[in-house]
This record gives sequence, structure tokens and C-alpha cells, in this order.
Amino acid sequence: DIRGVLELQSEGRVGIRSLAMSQHTPLMGGDSSRMGTVDDLVARLRSLLADYKTIVIPAACNVSASYNICNVGYAVQLMRLEHPVPRWAAPAFSSSCLFGSIVGQLALGYAGDSIGRRPAMIITLIIIAVGSLGSAVFTSGFGDDIWKRLVFWRFILGIGVGGTYPLGAVYAGEMGDTRGLGRTGRVAYSIALQILGNIMAPLLLLLVVACLGAERVTKEEWFTEIGWRVLLGAGCVPSVLALREFAVGNDASVGFVSA
Repeated sequence: DIRGVLELQSEGRVGIRSLAMSQHTPLMGGDSSRMGTVDDLVARLRSLLADYKTIVIPAACNVSASYNICNVGYAVQLMRLEHPVPRWAAPAFSSSCLFGSIVGQLALGYAGDSIGRRPAMIITLIIIAVGSLGSAVFTSGFGDDIWKRLVFWRFILGIGVGGTYPLGAVYAGEMGDTRGLGRTGRVAYSIALQILGNIMAPLLLLLVVACLGAERVTKEEWFTEIGWRVLLGAGCVPSVLALREFAVGNDASVGFVSA
């Protein structure tokens, strides 16, 4: 009958309206969605901050390595103002660090498997700090002597630099906390940040010259000495910071500590 048909039509309209309302996203819903995205971003940033050591420590090692490899070229530009560079010295002090890094990769990588990742990493950071400070403090003399000492300390430094490559990547990959970037992301970020070391070397030279004065650095022996020694010694700063985090941190995975 007519009344039954009208009731069915009314029920159909209500059903269609309910379905449409359930699928409709109001304007306030869009704001809620955006707020959800912001909350997700904040949560991700908090997660990254919670995992900062998984990036900061290997990144500091890699920044120190890249800085110490390239800083000698800028330091020598100041050294040659008071010490003539023999023909043999330029290739010697340039390659000694690279040769030492080959030794360091093999020796300290093996040490990481033998005595454990953490002790090997601590030894690596200490070698970098000693090599950097030795280059800055104990490189002295006249004639060939100063360049021979620089070559020696650059070789010691290179051993530590070489050890950072296998051990830093292993540290980033074997951390127990899997939040944030994940294993692959942590390793990739720690390696990618090497470029900071290459940028820091010329910037520090510019800063040293600006602070001491270009005329003083180029004409007064005392200021020239300060300039190139600061450039060489600054390479220990990232490794010392990473070493401090190792000393006070207990968040490494069991595999990293005891492997």
C-alpha cells in the first residue's frame, strides 16, 4: 500500500544519508588530520633524539676522520711561511695518514672482533686524539726534522682514522634500540656526515686567520705557529666528544659491547 511504500522510501533516504555522512570528511576533520601529521612528526623527532647516540657517536668519528685527512693541506699553507717544504715532504705527510688508515682498518677491525667492539672503538678514539695532539704539539724542529715528525704523527693519526670506518659503521648498525631511522638509516647518516669534516677544515683556517689577523699570521712567527697548530690540534675535538659519550653511555647493544 501507499503508506508502506512511503516508509520504505523514508528508510532508504535515512540509510543513504547515514552512509554519506560516514564517508564525508568535514573541514574540522582536515585540521584533525593535519594535527595527526604534526603529532607523528613530533613523535619521530622525539624518537630520533632518544636515539641520538646512534648517530652522533659514529658521525663524530667520521667527521673527525674526514677533518684529519684534509686539514694538513691547509695547515701546511701556514707552516711553509716559516719552514721550507722539501720535495719529499709533501707526498710523505699527505700519504702517511692514508697509509696509516689502511693499517688501522685491518688492525682495529680485527681488534673489534677479538676484544670487543666497544674496547676497540675506545682505543680508536684515543689514537685519533693522541695523533691530533701529537701533530699539533710535538711537531717541531728545523729543516727536515719538523717534517719527519709531522709524517710520524700523521701515520699514528691515520691508524685511528682507519679504525673509525669499520667500527663506526658497526656501532651505528648494531645498536640495540631500533627506533628512529633504523639500522640502514643510521649507518647512511653517520657516513654522509663525513662531509662536515671537509667543510670544517677551510672554515677553521678562515676563522683562525680572521681572529689572529692576516698580517700577523703571515709575518709574525708566533702567530703563524699558533695558526697551524690550532688547525692540526682541532682534529681531536670530535673524537674526544665521542669518547666521552662512550665513557658515560650504557645504551649499546649486547652484541656491540661483547661481540
